[in-house]
Amino acid sequence: MYFKAQIMKNSYSIFFQAVLSVLLISSFAFAAPTITIDGSMGVSEWIEGSGSSLVYYEDGDIDGTDGFFVEQISLYIDDTNLYFGLRTGFDITEDNMITDDGRDYVGGDFALNFIKDGADDTFEFGFRYNITADGTSTIDLYSVASWQDPVDFPASTPWRMDSSTPLASSIFAKSGTSPDSDDDIHYTLEATVSLDILTDELEQIYTDGYSFNGVKAHWTMECGNDLLETTMVKQFDYSPTPEPATLLLFGMGLLGAGAYGRKRQKNSLS
Repeated sequence: MYFKAQIMKNSYSIFFQAVLSVLLISSFAFAAPTITIDGSMGVSEWIEGSGSSLVYYEDGDIDGTDGFFVEQISLYIDDTNLYFGLRTGFDITEDNMITDDGRDYVGGDFALNFIKDGADDTFEFGFRYNITADGTSTIDLYSVASWQDPVDFPASTPWRMDSSTPLASSIFAKSGTSPDSDDDIHYTLEATVSLDILTDELEQIYTDGYSFNGVKAHWTMECGNDLLETTMVKQFDYSPTPEPATLLLFGMGLLGAGAYGRKRQKNSLS
């Protein structure tokens, strides 16, 4: 009777744990945002399902009246992809932004910094975009060795890649424009890239392994008049796989240790 009761108790425990796991998985799935790369930069799609802001950042001025304001920058990372978005009054569809007073500036590159040990200003990756008049967009990904500072406000660095190596081209992206009630135009850009591309390159950069606790996204224009950054907390860990020669030496060491142990045991018995 005791064993029967114990079996029933264990069955109820397993059932309860299974139900709890399903509920937890469902809650996590509900919390994840659904991001559509359509160039609309919708606020709701960049917000965590629970209502707390995870990936949306706004500098408080989104009326579109100033071409040098960066209005929104967003970042999200799931198990397979990294998503980013940009919304600004700066005309990112043109090669140059010419203002009423004749100043001529260019849009900057989208910069990514994998944050190591809580304090790291090294932006390892850059995205350069090309947007045509009909909203067709291409995004190219680079591994970056050095960056250029903005010309007027260098504290807004980085602005554009200086020394870089191409990694992938024509990454999935879409841009768009949206007027508000005052007919001011907002320019938007959304894109996504596979995490495999990023982590493969990180393994080449940090050959001794790495541990990152977040990713920072950054964008500004050539003058550096305005910038936005946002950081998503996410753990990335990599330990290099031992080389075949190392594994061979390790295996020979184990064999030697085993032979030595058997010899000692034989001597103690004789």
